[in-house]
Amino acid sequence: MIVSLLAAAAITASAPEDLNLLVFSKTAAFRHGSIPDGVKAIKKLGADNDFSVHATEDAAVFDK
Repeated sequence: MIVSLLAAAAITASAPEDLNLLVFSKTAAFRHGSIPDGVKAIKKLGADNDFSVHATEDAAVFDK
């Protein structure tokens, strides 16, 4: 999740208008309590910098 936050922060300086960011936070075992806060922070970055953020834990959003 930290990597996602850093990536989102890095793109805010020059986010293209059509930028769509996917935040995938599914876990298989231990679930860190900071995940909801991280997702919220990335969504706020998107709202503040005019890019869309879709957060999911559904692996079906990926395809070949």
